[in-house]
Amino acid sequence: MEIKIQRLLNELPIGAVEVTRDHRIRHTNPEFRRFVGYSQEELQGISLLDITDSFDQELLEKHLNQLYQGETGYFEMETRYLRKDGSRVWGNPVRMIYPSPADTAVTSDSQNVLILVVDITERKKLEEQLRRSERMNSLGALAASVAHDFNNLLTVILSYLDLAIRDVEEPASLKDDLSKIKTAALHGANLTQQLMDYGRDGLGHVEAIDLNGALEEMVTMFQRLLPRGIQVQLDLGPSCPVIVTEKTNLHQIVMNLILNAADAIDDGGEILLQTRGLPPSDRSLPPVIRDLDQPFSALRVCDTGCGVPPKVQAKIFEPFFTTKGDEGTGLGLTTVYGIVAEDKGYIQVESEEGEGTCFTIYLPSPE
Repeated sequence: MEIKIQRLLNELPIGAVEVTRDHRIRHTNPEFRRFVGYSQEELQGISLLDITDSFDQELLEKHLNQLYQGETGYFEMETRYLRKDGSRVWGNPVRMIYPSPADTAVTSDSQNVLILVVDITERKKLEEQLRRSERMNSLGALAASVAHDFNNLLTVILSYLDLAIRDVEEPASLKDDLSKIKTAALHGANLTQQLMDYGRDGLGHVEAIDLNGALEEMVTMFQRLLPRGIQVQLDLGPSCPVIVTEKTNLHQIVMNLILNAADAIDDGGEILLQTRGLPPSDRSLPPVIRDLDQPFSALRVCDTGCGVPPKVQAKIFEPFFTTKGDEGTGLGLTTVYGIVAEDKGYIQVESEEGEGTCFTIYLPSPE
């Protein structure tokens, strides 16, 4: 009987795990092991709570105890699990209580919990992107409104500074002070332009753009903005199709990602720009856009910098979040995210501390 139950679990197309009364794992099927990244030997006998995110442990234990005490026959709970590689995945499990087939008599001590887990990680990522997009849309409207009024004030300030600098001859220190004030005001004007770009409503000129050709034109210009020790390299895919977007959009994406990469490199390094054309059937496409059944172009911007800690990765696209102190505006990556979302694309980041960072932008191509 025990062997038959295990064989049945192994044939299930979704994750399945049998847990004893004290929450210890008794048996898992291959799909569950793929889901959490552990082998059966590694999982055997450990507590299910050990591979459950700390945020969900208390509620999970409460539900399990209710099962054992007969207060309910099953429950559902979206749960975060800790994979062996340190990442988190989401499962939408159904848990039910049943007598262990190894026991001839059914008692309260012989009851195990069977957990069937559906992998909903990609769905949760898509929901988070939707929530983030909605927050950014609201913040964008506010930012654009404030930036517009502030830009009008800066225009007046800069006009009077130009007049003052022109009319002042002595002392030289006063003219130098006025020049520094103008420099600060110009930085403010640049910030308000970023805010207005972030909050704009996508009314620019959309056109078909040769991604490879556009990058070749941009690299020469961007290379001049970087410290001498940082080199930009191109790896352009031969079959990369055109993308449909605003040329200024692409310019903003590449500029912000290159400057962000340069900030992560302390003393010399490399920034690599890669392009690839991906047909709808390409398995490397993220599942959330693979179902759209259309070709995409992938643009990867990778650096050899310091990398991004996991806690920071979760916030890097949030408006005004920056790790650069007073030198950062917190709008560079936010602008990139907003443009990609506006173009119905997708962005993901991969990074390890000390190992550099890669941003991958997926932009739709005409069929």
